[in-house]
Amino acid sequence: MNFENFNSLHKELKKEFWCLNSGKINEIYDYLENGSAVRFAIKNQTTPNFEIKFAKKPLDKESFKDSINAVTKLGKLKISSLERQIAFKKYYLKSDKDIEDAEHLENIFKKNIDKEKINKYKILIELK
Repeated sequence: MNFENFNSLHKELKKEFWCLNSGKINEIYDYLENGSAVRFAIKNQTTPNFEIKFAKKPLDKESFKDSINAVTKLGKLKISSLERQIAFKKYYLKSDKDIEDAEHLENIFKKNIDKEKINKYKILIELK
């Protein structure tokens, strides 16, 4: 995403959210351009928060092919599938917090997730 497009996105985000990483748009953009993720939360809060990063790797870009719409009180948000998030947290990130998050997602959405799909992403992650 070029700076002009990011600036437009940032203006919209600032209406409801703040960036935990920096208050300066140039710094936020630099983080993203350098492959880091940035986190946003509702103004005057730190949790819950969400992460934004630029898709740079094939695995990142592939996540747009398998997305769902999360409905929030502020509108719809396109996110990667639950199966992809679970696999990524369990088999790529692997921190205690990420594994806990993945287990939480599996527990909450146990009736709606495809375990075979999680395994498919596990295999893809292990091949990378």
